[in-house]
Amino acid sequence: MPDWPLAELKQNVEGAEYKAYEIPTGPNGEKGRSTGVTAQNGSVMINENATEDEIQAFFVYQNYLFDNYANPEEGGEFEYGFAEGYDYVFEGDEVKYGEDDIPGGRVDPVKYTLTYDGARIPSLYINTLADFARGIEPETPFEKKMYLQYPEEAWEGARIVVDGAEAQVPSMFTGAPTQTMVDRGDTLDTMLSEGFSKMIYGETSIDQFDALVEQWKSSGGDDVTAEVNEWFDTVNSN
Repeated sequence: MPDWPLAELKQNVEGAEYKAYEIPTGPNGEKGRSTGVTAQNGSVMINENATEDEIQAFFVYQNYLFDNYANPEEGGEFEYGFAEGYDYVFEGDEVKYGEDDIPGGRVDPVKYTLTYDGARIPSLYINTLADFARGIEPETPFEKKMYLQYPEEAWEGARIVVDGAEAQVPSMFTGAPTQTMVDRGDTLDTMLSEGFSKMIYGETSIDQFDALVEQWKSSGGDDVTAEVNEWFDTVNSN
């Protein structure tokens, strides 16, 4: 979120600000939010005709980035970033990461790696930001880079996510889209996103939430729920 779209919000809307908030607690004292499927956020496809040497070369490449870039050592090749002059520069003895600090603008060379994000350890990423919000000073090269790259709003957002881990409810559905998802999934998703957006921006009252839920259910949501539960029962019975 602090990388995209929130960073672009500040670039495109003068004076724009954002702030993270705790997950609201309901009248019965419970709180939670859906996090979708958290087992993965992407995949790497390897051609079935690839040779063994080609496959091994990919893992040598990726392991090198995890060993040297994901959490670099002091004095290492990636101590300050991926490529000087592209994602960081030096002004005297001080390292700079800002868009305006780098001649010609900042370019993220990591986006040109085979996996698009080089090598990233999600737990290290978010826990580091959360620690900053708790007042912990950066010590390692990775922590120092994160400290300079991300605003305090991102630190607090990460802390809320980490401290509220028990309130996050991951989806247990990992199967292929059900028939109703294929037929009406886009319509149902749009219905919810537009409905929530209107409530957030004050175009409709939050009192319309229950009506929105009923509309979603009657428009195919109940069918999706039944199909997903049927899939879940089938998987657990095997």
